[in-house]
Amino acid sequence: MYSHIIFDFDGTIGDTHAQLIAIAKELEIPGIDTLSIEQIRDMGARKALTKAGIRFWQLPFLAAKIHKLQRPEEIEVFYGMLDIIHELAETRTLGIVSSNSTENIVVVLEKHGIRDKFDIIEGNGSLFGKHRKLKTVLRHWDVEGKQVVYVGDEDRDVMAAKKVGIHPISVTWGLNSEKRLCTVNPDAVVSTPNELREALK
Repeated sequence: MYSHIIFDFDGTIGDTHAQLIAIAKELEIPGIDTLSIEQIRDMGARKALTKAGIRFWQLPFLAAKIHKLQRPEEIEVFYGMLDIIHELAETRTLGIVSSNSTENIVVVLEKHGIRDKFDIIEGNGSLFGKHRKLKTVLRHWDVEGKQVVYVGDEDRDVMAAKKVGIHPISVTWGLNSEKRLCTVNPDAVVSTPNELREALK
């Protein structure tokens, strides 16, 4: 049983994708309308951004704009995740590592009454640099990677976890399809919060 669990936020806890896509269209990001949701889910973030014509040097500025325009008070938590978080917090230490802003994440957690369930929140991570934030959490907890699992919805979450030696578990209700997630070989791929509960045992 894992003693410490780190969650991604967007697409794992927070149902944010519809809002993020609407904001991207509002900003008239080049190429955003050339890809369907199904294509993005099968491609993964890196390939999707390339296909949309977005350069990697633009990402920090783009992410900052999008997160500033988010309406966190309107973001819901995926069905079943509140129960899972309450249960896990009774016996495990929980954290969050996300590319979203810490401020947005805290607003959502407070709205749903679960801010106090998380020992540490590391937001504002770079899109492809989450492993640095994961290292920060490991140092904060002073635990070995084998005791920790990172739960996320994208291939980049799996790759970040592997870089720092922690166990990746992928959920299929977020931005990447099960097909895409399986290409990066997480420890487990789950399709419902109940399956997540079992995988975390």
